[in-house]
Amino acid sequence: TDDNGDATWTLHPAPDVAQPASFTFFATVTDTDGVVASDDRPVEITDGQGPAGGGSMLLSLDEDDLGDGSQSAPKDALTASDTLSFTAGSDAITSIVFSTDLSGLTEDGDALTGAGTITWVRDSGTQITGSVNGQTAVILTLSVPATIAAGTTDATTQVTMTLSQEFQNTFGDDLQTSLNLGSVQVIASEADVADFATGTVNLTVIDDVPAVDITGATMVAEDLAAGQTIGGAIAITEGADQDATLAITLASGDLSAPILFTLGTVGSAQSATVTAGGDVLGVLTVTTDDNGDATWTFDPAPDVA
Repeated sequence: TDDNGDATWTLHPAPDVAQPASFTFFATVTDTDGVVASDDRPVEITDGQGPAGGGSMLLSLDEDDLGDGSQSAPKDALTASDTLSFTAGSDAITSIVFSTDLSGLTEDGDALTGAGTITWVRDSGTQITGSVNGQTAVILTLSVPATIAAGTTDATTQVTMTLSQEFQNTFGDDLQTSLNLGSVQVIASEADVADFATGTVNLTVIDDVPAVDITGATMVAEDLAAGQTIGGAIAITEGADQDATLAITLASGDLSAPILFTLGTVGSAQSATVTAGGDVLGVLTVTTDDNGDATWTFDPAPDVA
């Protein structure tokens, strides 16, 4: 009030007010004769600025770091992590979870192949699992603060991607390329869930690929003594995907029978006669061992044209 008997009013709204919010106050004046005058003022407190931030991250892991992968020791970790930053608006952020919409996650990491798919399941607000052929392939976990106070920024929301040792990769190509697994959003919301900010988590896995190296002689005389052969090693790295096959083919000519192995099983030997233009050149024998490596020998035929 002032010296003239008038008055003014102010209101400083509290932060973090649950919506909707309003009140009405009255001013009542009573003179000395008991006469009363009154007026009212309704006040609506509208929702303030919403949360912001989020941004994006890229989490990438390499199959060759799996136990059966081609990377030699020491291998890199099978987990990758990064953080998102959120700023609360006029209300506190009270919930940070993975989105329930998983449509941005890729079912097939390489659309160029007729491969199997990844099945994504949101186990909870803080965990998503991707499985291939019923085996866990990728796990996403979310670590969040309990709350972010109104008007403050927090950068501790952490997303971790873990590549499972049981990863059975049925997609991929013949190159060690990055397989795009898509993305999922992290939703940071106030108690009023209509006000939220989002962060984006992008995922890739680098495909591991097999390798083979044939060593040994490249020339043999047709009059090699009976029972003598040439040969060498076939060094094989299956890579993380395992259960590879080894097929022997010729650049030209024919084999009298297929030479085909499934690696990782009990070692065995297969032989076939090599012919070219109707002439018999000799017998090629390939032997695999229990470790998935192989050797080869060639017994040349006499009197080759």
